[in-house]
Amino acid sequence: MEFRVLGPVEVWQPGGPVATGGFKQRSVLALLVLNLNRVVTFERMIDQVWGTRAPDARNTVQRLVSRLRRVIEAGKERPPTDGRPPALETHSGGYLLRADPSTVDLYRFESLIEQGRTAQREGDHVLAATLLGEGLRLWRGPALVGVADGVRDVPAARLEEARLLALEDRIEADLASGPEEPLVAELRELVADHPLRERMVGLLMVALHRCGRQAEALEVYQRTRGHLVEELGLEPGQALQRTHREVLAGDLGAAGSPRTALTLQVPAQLPADVPDFTGRAAHVHSLVQMLRGDVDGSPVVVTAVGGGGGVGKTTLAIHVGHLLRDRFPDGQLHANLHGSNGSTSAAEILGDFLRALGADGAHIPEAEDKRATLYRSMLAGQRVLVVLDNARDAAQVRPLLPGSPTCAVLVTSRARMADLEGVHLVDLDVLPAAEAVELLGKIAGPRRVAAEPEAALEVAGACGNLPLAVRVAGARLAARPGWSLATLAERLADERRRLDELRIGDLGVRASFELSYRSLPPDQAKAFRMLGVPDSRDITLGAGAALLGVSEPEAEALLESLVDAYLIETREPGRYQMHDLMRTFARQRAGETETQEQQAAALQRLLEHYLATARQVDKVVGLTPAGQTGGDRRPDPLSQSAPATRWLQQERANLVGTILQTTGCASIRVLPIAQLVDCMGGFLGRGFFDDWEAAAGAVLDAALREHDQPAEILARNALGILAAERRHDLPTASRHLHRAWRLCRDLGDRDGLARALNNLGAVCTMRRRYRDAVDYLRESLALRLARPEPLGVSAVLNNLGTVYVKMGAYQEADVTLRDALGMTRAEQDHYTEANTLNSLGNLRHEQGDFAEAVEYHERCLDICRRMSLARVEMLARVDLAAAERGRGDLGAALGHCVTALRISHDLRAPYAEARTLRELGHIRHGLGEQEYGDDAWQRALKMFEEIDAPEAADLRATLDARTGEDDVITR
Repeated sequence: MEFRVLGPVEVWQPGGPVATGGFKQRSVLALLVLNLNRVVTFERMIDQVWGTRAPDARNTVQRLVSRLRRVIEAGKERPPTDGRPPALETHSGGYLLRADPSTVDLYRFESLIEQGRTAQREGDHVLAATLLGEGLRLWRGPALVGVADGVRDVPAARLEEARLLALEDRIEADLASGPEEPLVAELRELVADHPLRERMVGLLMVALHRCGRQAEALEVYQRTRGHLVEELGLEPGQALQRTHREVLAGDLGAAGSPRTALTLQVPAQLPADVPDFTGRAAHVHSLVQMLRGDVDGSPVVVTAVGGGGGVGKTTLAIHVGHLLRDRFPDGQLHANLHGSNGSTSAAEILGDFLRALGADGAHIPEAEDKRATLYRSMLAGQRVLVVLDNARDAAQVRPLLPGSPTCAVLVTSRARMADLEGVHLVDLDVLPAAEAVELLGKIAGPRRVAAEPEAALEVAGACGNLPLAVRVAGARLAARPGWSLATLAERLADERRRLDELRIGDLGVRASFELSYRSLPPDQAKAFRMLGVPDSRDITLGAGAALLGVSEPEAEALLESLVDAYLIETREPGRYQMHDLMRTFARQRAGETETQEQQAAALQRLLEHYLATARQVDKVVGLTPAGQTGGDRRPDPLSQSAPATRWLQQERANLVGTILQTTGCASIRVLPIAQLVDCMGGFLGRGFFDDWEAAAGAVLDAALREHDQPAEILARNALGILAAERRHDLPTASRHLHRAWRLCRDLGDRDGLARALNNLGAVCTMRRRYRDAVDYLRESLALRLARPEPLGVSAVLNNLGTVYVKMGAYQEADVTLRDALGMTRAEQDHYTEANTLNSLGNLRHEQGDFAEAVEYHERCLDICRRMSLARVEMLARVDLAAAERGRGDLGAALGHCVTALRISHDLRAPYAEARTLRELGHIRHGLGEQEYGDDAWQRALKMFEEIDAPEAADLRATLDARTGEDDVITR
C-alpha cells in the first residue's frame, strides 16, 4: 500500500487506487500521513480539519478514523513484500498511522533528494542529477490537493519550497555534468514563473554564459535587479552580484549560487559552532527545512531533537542554529535548561531572555506567567530562533514558547516530547560507521586515521559510533601522539574496561549515562539494569516480560518509559534494543545491585520463554522431523508459518546468545538449553552453520560436565549432522551419531534411537555403504511407524529413496520417494518436501528423463526460495545444473552452477563447493573451454582430497583419462 500527497491525496494498492472517502476523511488521512509514525491529537485534528470545535467533532473524528482503518486493513489482504503492513493505531489522546516511510511519496522524495545532495557533495554530478530527477518525478502537481486548508496550507507551502530547492539542485548538478544548452529553455520558463528567486536567476546566467551568450546573461541580471528594486526596494544579494561580476569578467567557475546572507542582529546567544561537526546531513537538512519554512500565518514551529546521552543533540542543535541565522535576523536566544541534572526554572530563563531582548531589568515582573506574557509581547512580529537545550519535559518548555508565528523553537531533551503541542519530533541515533571514523579523524588527526583504517573502524565500533564516545576516544589519541589506533582499539576491546577507557577530563560516557539513569524511578531503574543481563542484541515484549518477571502489560509500560527516556530504542512495535555502551553500563549497574542468583533466575525465565516459543514455532514450521517438541499451542501471531519463520529469523542471534550464555551458568540445567538447540536445528541447518555448531558444541561441553545424557544425545545428533553435511567429516559424524545411538539404546529412548539411526543411514550413504544405510534406515522407519502418531517418517523415506537411487534400484526408489512426498505434505514438513523433490529429480536424471528432472528440481527451488532453505537450494542447483547439461542447455546449467558456488562459499561448505566445481568442469568442457574445465576439476579434486571424500578417486580417474587423451592428441 502506498500513500501519495505530492499531488492529489491518494492511496494505492498494486491493483490501483483505493477509495479514500470524502473531503474530511481524506483530510484526516493527509494529516496522519504528514505525521507518519507520530501521534496526532484529537485537538490538532479537529483544529486543522474543521477549524472549529464543533460539539460532535470528536465523534466525527472517530467515525472517519474507523473508515480509514477499514481502507488500510483492506490493504493487508496482500502480504507486504518488505517490512510490516501499515496500521492505524489508537493512542491516548489521538491516532497514529504506522507505516514504512518508503510507502509515502513525500518521504521517498526527501530520501532521494538527500541522496542526490550527498552525491553532489561527493562530486558525482551525474548520479546527483539522476537521484534528484527521480525524486522530482514523484510530484504529480501541487501538493495536498483535495484536503482542508488547515491541513494543506503550511505544509504545501513548505513542500513547494522544497520542490523548488530540489529543482535548483538538480539543474545545478546538470550544469556540472552535461551540456548547458538544453537547460536554458527550462530555466527561462522557471525564472519567468519565479522572477525573484535569485538562485534560479543565477543558474540561468551560468547556463547562458557557458553557452557563449554573455550579453543575454547580463540582460537577465539587469531585468532581475529591476524587479527587486521596484517591488522590494532591495539590491540583489551578494551571491547573485558575484555571479554578475564573474560573467562580466568572463571568469565564471562551477555552477551554483549560495543563499544571500543577511546582516546579523542581537541577541546572538548561540554558543560557537563545533568546528569538527560531522555527518548528520539528513537531520540537518530536515531541521533546516522545518525551521526555515515560510511560517507566516502558521503556529510557532517547535522542533524537539531527542536522544540518549552522548548522541550529539546539543551539537546538532547549535550547528543548525548557526545555519539558520539568516532566516532569523532578529536574533537567536539560547538556554541550557539542565533538565538531566536538577533543571532550571522557566521563570529564571524568561528573565534572562527578557534582558537579552532589551527589557529593563527593573521592570521585569516576578511571576512566571507575567514574564511569559511580556516575553511573547516582545517577540511579536520578530523573527527569532529560540534554542532550548537539555529540557526536562514539556512542562518546562511551554512557558518559553513564543506566541508569534514568525519565530521558531528548537528543543533538545533526553525525554521524548510527544506531549508538547504541535511539536515535530526528531529522534537522533548514533552516527553511521563512516561518519564516526571521519569524526575520529577530525579530532585525532586525519593522517593517523588514514594510516590505520581498520583500527579506526575498530575504535569507532567499540564506541558504538556514539558521538560522545568517539569524541573522547579521539581526544585521548590527540593527547597521546605516541599511541597507535591499534593500541586504543586493543584497550577498548575489553568490555569490562571500556567505559573507564572512554573518559578524559570532564568528558566521560559513563557520567553522561549516569545522568539519565539517576532520573529513573526505582522500578524503571531495575528494568533498565536487568535489560543488561542477557547477551541479546534486542528483546521482544514477551521476552522482556519473562526477563523482568512481570506481565506483558507491565513490561510494556516499563519498556516504553525507558524508550521515552532514550535509554532503549524501539524501531518496530513490541521489539526493543539498547546501544552497546548503554548495555555495558546497564550490565555493570546490574552487577553492582542484583545478586548472581537474581541474574541467573532472570536468564532462566528468558530461556524458558524462548524454549516454549521455539516449540510452538517448531510445530508450525515443522523443522524437527523427530518430533522432539512439546508444549501447548500459543495464540497468534506464531500459529501461522510466515510469522513463525519470521520469528526465527529475527530471534536467531538472541537465541544463540542465550544458549551460549546459559551453558556457562552453573545454576541453569543444560537439558532445556539442549532442547532449545534441538528446536532450532532445522532452521539453523538452512545455512546458519556457525551458529548451530557453536550452540551445539557449548551444549555438549555442558552436558559432559553435568553428566546429562539426554542433553548429550541432542548435542551429538546436531554435531553429527554438521560434521557430515558441512565439512563431509564422516568419521567425526559417525563417532557422534554412534555415541548418540548407544546412549538412546541404553536409556530406552525409542524416538532418539530412530533419529540417530536415520542420521547414521544418511552418513553411510555418503560413505557409499549402501547396504548398511538401508539397514539403519529400515530400522529407523520401523521405530517411527510404531509410534501412536508417527512423526518424521517422510525424512526417513526420503533418505531411503536416495539410497535406492544410488544403488540403481529405480523402481523401489520411485515408490519410496513418492510415499515420502505424500508424507511431507501430511506432516507439513517443507524442508523434507524440498529434499524429496530434489531426490525425485535425481532419480529422473538417472533414468535419462532430463526434462522431468528439471521440473522436479525447479519445484524444489520454489520451496527453497519461499522458506529460505539456503543449504537445500545449494545442493538442488548443482543437481539442476547437471540435469540442464543433460538436456543440452549449458547456459542455464552454468547459471545454476555459479549461484550454487556462491551459496556454498557463503556457507563455508567445502563438500558442496567441491561438488559444484566438479559439475562446473563438465559444463566448461561442454562449452569447449577445456582449460577452464580442467582447472575447475583440479580445484574440486583438491577439496575432495582435503576432506577425504570418496568422490576424489572418481575425479582423479577422470582427470587421468583427460591427460591420456591429451597425450594421444599430442603424439
